[in-house]
Amino acid sequence: MAFSTEAADDEFVDEIYDDDFEEDIIVFDENRERVIKAYEHVYNLKPGTKVFIRATGEGPYLIEKAEDGKYTLCDEKCNSAKEGQAFKEDELEVKQNEQST
Repeated sequence: MAFSTEAADDEFVDEIYDDDFEEDIIVFDENRERVIKAYEHVYNLKPGTKVFIRATGEGPYLIEKAEDGKYTLCDEKCNSAKEGQAFKEDELEVKQNEQST
């Protein structure tokens, strides 16, 4: 991950941002102390976690990626499942002892 800074001449650096994110994640408050912005979405499932679709019981699938507060699924060969449909966390279920490492 590459971190960048922006500043004009010797002025105070206003923001440090991570090039992999659209939003700046570290900013400075009025006292020039670093503050980490809260993430808009908190993801409790990580890629590779085995899940089932609650409504239908289909699965297991693996979490492919997390984006915009939802998860896409894939099969064990990493092929996208369900035509790339994204699911909210409460639409998925992790069964006991089903989480991959």
